[in-house]
Amino acid sequence: MAFWGVKVAPGATAKVEAVDGQLCHLSQVCLDPETKAGATAKVMVEQSGTKYALAILKEGGQECCGIDLFLDLKEAKLSVEGKASVHLTGYFEPDEDAESGDEDMTPPAKAAPKAEAKVAKKEEKKEEKKEEKKPKTKETEITEDVKKNRNRKIDVPVRNEINIGLSPEFILKAKKDEEDMHRRDLLIIATGEVKNNVESYVYDNRDRIAYEGGMLYNFTEPAKREEFKQLADQITNWLYEDGENSTIEEYQNRLDQLMAYGDPAESRRKNAEFLPENVDSFTMQVASWQKEVAQLRADGTHLSEEDLVNLENKCAEGSSWLGDLHGQQSNKPMFEDPVLTPDMVNTRLTEMKNYIKPILNKPAPPPAKEEKKEEEKKEEAGENPATAEGEDNTEEVKGEEETKEAANSGLDLD
Repeated sequence: MAFWGVKVAPGATAKVEAVDGQLCHLSQVCLDPETKAGATAKVMVEQSGTKYALAILKEGGQECCGIDLFLDLKEAKLSVEGKASVHLTGYFEPDEDAESGDEDMTPPAKAAPKAEAKVAKKEEKKEEKKEEKKPKTKETEITEDVKKNRNRKIDVPVRNEINIGLSPEFILKAKKDEEDMHRRDLLIIATGEVKNNVESYVYDNRDRIAYEGGMLYNFTEPAKREEFKQLADQITNWLYEDGENSTIEEYQNRLDQLMAYGDPAESRRKNAEFLPENVDSFTMQVASWQKEVAQLRADGTHLSEEDLVNLENKCAEGSSWLGDLHGQQSNKPMFEDPVLTPDMVNTRLTEMKNYIKPILNKPAPPPAKEEKKEEEKKEEAGENPATAEGEDNTEEVKGEEETKEAANSGLDLD
């Protein structure tokens, strides 16, 4: 193979000297190193009066192109169109078809009659042997493969080395290096997450804050809406230019700047959404306590008058507190910080429960014990007169019965 190369100017045709019996191979086309910025060039091949584009090159873009094309320079022409010069390179290769054609055209020499006879006999014997050959079986194929594969013995050098292990200093350094790599990996992951958070915050809140109809538009001051829009645009441009590979501190700083606008607006929106539910719960609970206290007054209760008055005053204070702050909140613009929040309502309701529940659950006092009767007291002391008289009567009855028995038996009791 022989190398060839040529520089072709715009609008010119490549001049390559063809060699007889050699094919021209075009391997690569490349723009001239002195091509002006942005200049383009087309490499064309003309065959039978028709032009075909092989490559389109542009400075600053695709400046070279590999090509695998054999050409017959007697029939094909290479040219360049555009505003840049192009270097064409390749090699020459022998034309095997032409050589084989020349060999076929040479007439064979006449052989002697005896030689022709010997050749004929040999060919007949070869044909007979082919006919006598039996088809190969698996066993014959295996034996043939074994005969082909021969084993060779090669001396392999062996060295005995004693591995005494790694030194403590090396192990300590390796552990430190591993910890450093782990920290770097964590920092890379954390940096990517914060960068994504900045990008997400911009896209999630720019329309919600800066444009009318957004979820946070009414909860953001008019002046801050425009400020947030400008800041979001500035950070977006920074992310895709100078801040594409910035530090985690830079990303966090810009995220904090965005959140200073968005988070207060989101807090005010949630307050407006959940406050009515908390106010209703507070009002219903206070009304339930007032109804319970009124029922206790009507039905009678073991609670003292002081307890009932304290319960009524506590409910009245809670209702007054809620009504005052709720009225102020209703009159405030939505983009101002609230004076009444769900947390404030829940805290006040918990405080009232801790005061009211112990009073309502105060147990009733036990019933007063009755005084023991005097007779029971005397009986316990052994001074009951009825009991003594009964004993005397019993002795008299016994005496009379003994007298009657003696009279009947005729005994002299004296």
